[in-house]
Amino acid sequence: MILTVNSEYEKLVSPLSSEEYASLKKSIKEDGLWMPILVNPGGEILDGHHRFRACLELNIPTKHAVREFENKLLEKRFVIECNLKRRQLNDFQIAELGITLLEIEQELAKQRQGSRTDLTLAS
Repeated sequence: MILTVNSEYEKLVSPLSSEEYASLKKSIKEDGLWMPILVNPGGEILDGHHRFRACLELNIPTKHAVREFENKLLEKRFVIECNLKRRQLNDFQIAELGITLLEIEQELAKQRQGSRTDLTLAS
């Protein structure tokens, strides 16, 4: 499977500082890639953008695991939640991701509502 970067998802992931990235790269160089890169069935990276880039730069083979979701909104929510749980984010970054999560939840709520079929108009 060819792994690809989804630019929309990549924008949701805050970049590592140069020190953090150097540390990640050093760790992968010394110990290999321990945590697989999570991708959707199409090979788009959901979690592990920095690990993927470091492996490419080091010419180290990547390991990946496929995660499938019912729809793109749930997939996008997963990307955000992974970022929120793992990273040290400032208040502004957390608020930005929170707003995006709220928008996703509102859209999911609309999809769950459906429409009533038991109503008829009186003549």
